[in-house]
Amino acid sequence: MQKDYYHQIIDDSYIKDVVKKIRILFHIEDLVELHINEMDVGEIMLRIDGLAEDDININKVVVYGEEDFIRCGYREYYEDVEISFKCNERKGYILPEIYRILGIRLAKNVIKRLSKYLSHNREYLMMVLDNGNLIVLEGFQESITFPIIANLIFIAHTHPKTLQPIFSRKDLITTLEILSKRGIGSCVVSSTSLCILRKNLLTLDDYEKFEYLINSVKVATKDVLDMAGFESLYTLNL
Repeated sequence: MQKDYYHQIIDDSYIKDVVKKIRILFHIEDLVELHINEMDVGEIMLRIDGLAEDDININKVVVYGEEDFIRCGYREYYEDVEISFKCNERKGYILPEIYRILGIRLAKNVIKRLSKYLSHNREYLMMVLDNGNLIVLEGFQESITFPIIANLIFIAHTHPKTLQPIFSRKDLITTLEILSKRGIGSCVVSSTSLCILRKNLLTLDDYEKFEYLINSVKVATKDVLDMAGFESLYTLNL
């Protein structure tokens, strides 16, 4: 049986920095969820200072919120970064803004790297793991297969023979699996790129909309994805 060709592992300091901020964001969400019990962290107003900025090698992040929802004055260290909680101040970025900023930074960097493979007569894929490693795989002329591993948070792959970026049904299935495991999303790269990225915790309603989309279309353009009416996800061309 024909197999995909393994290509290489890339150690990129910029991607590692972005992914570290994503890990810290996940940890903050976990801390808040422990405090609010049955409430959804996506339903409360949090602002975070220190994750959306361009600074590399951050050492301090401050979470702002109302005292009913966060542990005012609580402080801890996570991955050598001080995380502190302050109440009744409105500074920093809200969660959807942070997800959008970090997601676009990640997608742009990966797409730039993948674009050089568009001249090749086969598909290429890049996957980003939650430790910041970037793995490149070489596929076939019109497809590529790869394992969905537990610490996968983002993928992008080329469609070298199409002018318009579209998600196939298989691409949609893979994207939903990544998103449902707390991943950031995925992109399809051709002459332009189309991405599906999260802007908050994936809601049950959006999960069901995504499943309906998978079962009702063979391919999805940006217009088709926009018509799905996702609230915790967004689509964009890069």
